Order: sequence, then C-alpha cells, then structure tokens
Amino acid sequence: MFWVSDHALVRWLERVQGIDLSEFRDEIMKVCFNGLRLGATSVKVGDIVYILENKSVITVIERRSEFEKAAKAAPAGANQRVDEEEKIWTKSTLNGYLPIKTNKSSCSKSQSE
Repeated sequence: MFWVSDHALVRWLERVQGIDLSEFRDEIMKVCFNGLRLGATSVKVGDIVYILENKSVITVIERRSEFEKAAKAAPAGANQRVDEEEKIWTKSTLNGYLPIKTNKSSCSKSQSE
C-alpha cells in the first residue's frame, strides 16, 4: 500500500494550495506557551491533548479516542493502577486513562526536572 506522509500533506497545503498555516501555528502556541515555558510534557484543553517534547509541540491527540483505543486493547474488566506514573486505567471512566503523566493542573511536568 502507498502512503502520503503528514509532512508531505502539510507542505502541499502550503505550497500548492497556498494555505497560510502560520495562524494555526500561532493558535497552537498560544495554547501551549506556558506549558512549554514550564517544561511540561503535555497541555490538556477539554478532550484535546497537546504533547510537548524538547520545547516543541510534537502532536495533538483527542484524549477520548486514545482512551477508547486503550480500553479496546485491555483485557475485559481491566482496572489497574500504575503507581510509577500515577496513572489510573479504568474501563468505567472515559477520562480515567491517558497514556501520559498527568496531575491536577493542565500541564504535566517532565521527570527530568
């Protein structure tokens, strides 16, 4: 099967279709600036999670869809605690599992600090 990468798609939108993506980048930066400045590994806004790494926003995921994928892969009735990362995997609560570190604020600090 053949594939068009996301990078190629973005460049095509910019260069062939003439779409200026700088406004979208600015919007993402407004949302993530404080998280990037504080060294966070993620920023959560509603059901959207911005994943941060090396002072960059590297991807954006829908929190709920990631949980649903994990729940489908889990054994029936899965409900386990992963203490080392302070995460809870629970099939009964959609917002209970996200495969990144979380805390009470909207930003997650990296362990390197």
